[in-house]
Amino acid sequence: MRYAEVARTSDAVAAARGRKAKMAALAELLQMAAPDERAIVARHLAGECGHKVGVGYALVSELADVAPAAEPTLTVGEVDARLAALAALAGPGSKQARRDGVAALLATATATEAAFLRALLVGEVRQGALAALVVEAAAVASEVPLATVRTAYMLAGELGAVVAAALDGGGAALGAFTLTLFRPVLPMLAQTADDPAAALAALGGRAAFDHKLDGFRVQVHKDGAAVRAYSRLGNDVTSSVPEVIAAIAALPAERLIVDGEALGHDDDGRPLPFQDTMRRKAADGGPLAVVLFDALRIDDTVLLDAPASERWARLDAVAGPLVVPRLVTDDAT
Repeated sequence: MRYAEVARTSDAVAAARGRKAKMAALAELLQMAAPDERAIVARHLAGECGHKVGVGYALVSELADVAPAAEPTLTVGEVDARLAALAALAGPGSKQARRDGVAALLATATATEAAFLRALLVGEVRQGALAALVVEAAAVASEVPLATVRTAYMLAGELGAVVAAALDGGGAALGAFTLTLFRPVLPMLAQTADDPAAALAALGGRAAFDHKLDGFRVQVHKDGAAVRAYSRLGNDVTSSVPEVIAAIAALPAERLIVDGEALGHDDDGRPLPFQDTMRRKAADGGPLAVVLFDALRIDDTVLLDAPASERWARLDAVAGPLVVPRLVTDDAT
């Protein structure tokens, strides 16, 4: 597939007003892509380069005057290979080699392709919804239930692999993505409601309310003596949160996957504002505490599909003092 189709579709998605129109354009392109192109196309349309190329705004701005190609010749596979080559550059001379490589890529691209590639390289693709919309488009293109594709993406954390699996093998292929220790689970997004009564009605009349904690999200995985923590984006932050690691290591469970918040406290034990907590994390020196609000696995029991009440009860039994207080109510008032 010509890479021009990816750039053209991105423009079409950005110009489309409705979500259905955006999704239809994405689904059409995913169906057009060859099996070995689908993962790349999905990532790029979601604004994900797929490689750590080390290119920032300064270099892209420096190459703003590179003359584009008159006709499209780039293919999806060629673009991915060139980006992979840029990511592999290291050592003396790599800075100039990276500049030359980006300049050559932009010179081979048409104006539309070059504009999209510049945005992709610096993480500035703007077309609305990005990964969430590509997941929906993959469900349409593969005729797999959206919930199945969303769950696979949440568990895998890698959009391209999930989209390729959905289109290549349908729901059966997506079943291969399971809850795995030390592979962070993507957070599920919250939905909004006009007021508490509407929220309770949408939830069937019963809801739980947690305290709002002004810390930073941590997902912690434990397998015996090995404990690692991940940020909301799935980045490994283990070295920045030693107190969190120690607290989870001390819990009476051999294997855990838990969600929580890391909080900084002042000398009197009062929670710090978010910005101060983040400074202590970055400095790796301030006292941090962890407060847990959910469990996805405890020992050999996977709780991903268990009711919230069951997950919380099991979490309380293992980590009671660390669990966030919550109010469960049937009353909207």
